[in-house]
Amino acid sequence: MIKLTPHHIFLIDGLGALFTAAGIGIIAKWLNSYFNLPLPVLYTLGSIALLFSAYSLTSHWLAKNRWKLFLKIICIANLSYCILSCVIALVYLKELSWWAVAYFFAEAVIVSTLVWAELQIVKKEFLELSFKR
Repeated sequence: MIKLTPHHIFLIDGLGALFTAAGIGIIAKWLNSYFNLPLPVLYTLGSIALLFSAYSLTSHWLAKNRWKLFLKIICIANLSYCILSCVIALVYLKELSWWAVAYFFAEAVIVSTLVWAELQIVKKEFLELSFKR
C-alpha cells in the first residue's frame, strides 16, 4: 500500500512537469522533424511546463498549511494544459506525425490521471494506492 500525501503529489507533479519540459526541449532541438510542430508552439508548451514545475516544486517545499489552495491551483493549471495540448493537436492534426499524436495522447492520459489523483488528495488529504500481486 502506497500513501500519497500533498507533499508527495507536489513533488511528482513538479518532476513530471520538468520531465515534460525537457522532453519538449529535446523534441524542439533534435526530433521536430518527427513531430512537425512549429517551434514557437513547442517553446510555449515547454515554457508552460517549466512554470508549472517551478510552482509545484516550490509548493512541495513551502505549502504547509494552505496546501489545498496550492493543489487546487495546480489542478486547474494541469487541466488547462491538458486541454491546450489537445487543442494544439487538433489544430495541427493534418501536419502531425503519428509520433506526435501518440505523444499528445499519452500526455493527456498522464496529466488527466495526475489531476484525478490531485483531486482525490484535496478531498481526503491523502490517496492510498494498492497493487495486487
